[in-house]
Amino acid sequence: MKKIIPLLYVILLCSCVTRTSVPQIEGYVYDVKNTPIKDVKVCIDESSCIHTDSLGYFLIKRKTYKEMIRLGGEAPPVFYTLLLTKSKFSDTIIHYKNIYGGASSNLKVRYDTITLRKK
Repeated sequence: MKKIIPLLYVILLCSCVTRTSVPQIEGYVYDVKNTPIKDVKVCIDESSCIHTDSLGYFLIKRKTYKEMIRLGGEAPPVFYTLLLTKSKFSDTIIHYKNIYGGASSNLKVRYDTITLRKK
């Protein structure tokens, strides 16, 4: 019996994995003249927001959670909506979907150029 308890503990530890709920997201925001836009409000799923720097750059850090693996279970999908807002510019919404993305704890999404247009 004493040998079974440590074995069950090891099995439970091995069946717990890290999943991605929000990948690392980074990118640059420009206007139509290819000039970086500072202080663009970048929100993920309307919950956490950051602002672009003087180069138009933003970085949203990855968020993960632990999950027990179930027999026959699949990797969860990763969905998010990115909202970019700045006064005098039209809002931009980006929808992202990766049906197996939750399995990768190192998932990164990079937007080289997001262009905002003036109203």
